[in-house]
Amino acid sequence: MIGDGTENLIRHTFEDITLKDLQGLANKLTSIMNKPGLLATAAENKVVLSQNKEAAPACGKFFKEHLADFKGKGGGSDIMAQAGFDSWEDAAAFYEFTSQYLTDKKEH
Repeated sequence: MIGDGTENLIRHTFEDITLKDLQGLANKLTSIMNKPGLLATAAENKVVLSQNKEAAPACGKFFKEHLADFKGKGGGSDIMAQAGFDSWEDAAAFYEFTSQYLTDKKEH
């Protein structure tokens, strides 16, 4: 999940973790690693994004702008957002989109 430290994003999908545990883990990873954390759980079809205050884009705003394209609902604050989906396929698609967006953004 954490990798060799060269990645700009901490990302991982879980099969059986709850949203509450996912949020706690994302928050801890972000504070320890000082990188955005993007986590998803197939058990509840949820995606969580967490980051430091200085980072952009704001998590809640980013989710609000893009969730409808993936049939998701959710929101949050500048530093953490969560979203729910009717299917794992939609959650996984949003997870991959968000991961790619944040990776591309950090490379520029």
